[in-house]
Amino acid sequence: MPNIFIVILTVIISVAIAFVFFFTGPKKIDPKPVSDTLGQTVSSLQNSVEDTKENLEQKSNDSVNNIKDTVYETAKNTLDTVFGKNETKKETVSINEVSTPLPDDKSSNVYSIDLSKETNLKITIAKNNKYYLKFANVPSDYCLYIKDQKIELVSGKIIELQFPSSGSFPIKTSICNFTERSIGEIIVE
Repeated sequence: MPNIFIVILTVIISVAIAFVFFFTGPKKIDPKPVSDTLGQTVSSLQNSVEDTKENLEQKSNDSVNNIKDTVYETAKNTLDTVFGKNETKKETVSINEVSTPLPDDKSSNVYSIDLSKETNLKITIAKNNKYYLKFANVPSDYCLYIKDQKIELVSGKIIELQFPSSGSFPIKTSICNFTERSIGEIIVE
C-alpha cells in the first residue's frame, strides 16, 4: 500500500504544481505586440537610415556647391584679372568741340577731312597729345563716331582729340540716328 499512497500523493502534488503553473505561472507572450514592437523598431531604423542618408546627401551637395562656387569665383577673378576686366576702365578717348580759328601753335596737329572724298583715312598719332580734326563738305544732320562717342558735325567744325592709351579706334560717320559708314581709323602709338 505504501506504493499506492506514494503514487496518489505524487499525482496530487503534480496536479497542484500544474494548477499553480497554469493559473499563476508565467504569462503567455502575445505574438502580435512583439511583431508591432519589432515593426516599430525596424521602421524607426529605416527612418533613421533615410534621415542619415538625406543628411549626408544634403551635406555632400552643399559641400560640392561650395567647392563649385569657390572654383567659379576664383577662375572668374583670375580670368578677369588676366584680361583686364577687374580694372576700372578709364575713358579711352577725349573728344571735345573747339572754337574756330585754332591757335597757331596747334596747326601742326590739325587734320582736315573732306567727307565727300574720304573712305580709307588712316591717321597715326601719339598718345596723350591733343590733335584736331577739321571737317569739310559735311552733309546736313551728320555725326562722327569714335569709340562709343558721338558728335554732330557741320562743315568747318573742329574736334579736339586726346587718347590716353594705345590702340586702334575706328572713325565712322553717318546720318545721326542712322547706320554708320566707316571712313577709316585712328592708330595711336
